[in-house]
Amino acid sequence: MRGSARLRRHGVQTLIARRNASAGDAGQAIRAYAAQSRADLIAAGAYGHPRVMKRMFGGTTGSLLASSPAPVFFLPLTA
Repeated sequence: MRGSARLRRHGVQTLIARRNASAGDAGQAIRAYAAQSRADLIAAGAYGHPRVMKRMFGGTTGSLLASSPAPVFFLPLTA
């Protein structure tokens, strides 16, 4: 939510949408909602993880970078 507030301070209209991705890939759930709602931009938090973990588990960040119906703005997060 901090990212949304930061964007609003700069005049960007935001909508926070939470979706359950229990049945699979969180990136796919985000892409599907963005396409359905005709989002102009996807703002998402991104954690930095070691490369070995990324290769083993993939990741939502990589999934969104590979294919997205709208531009993606990543906000750095800390664990």
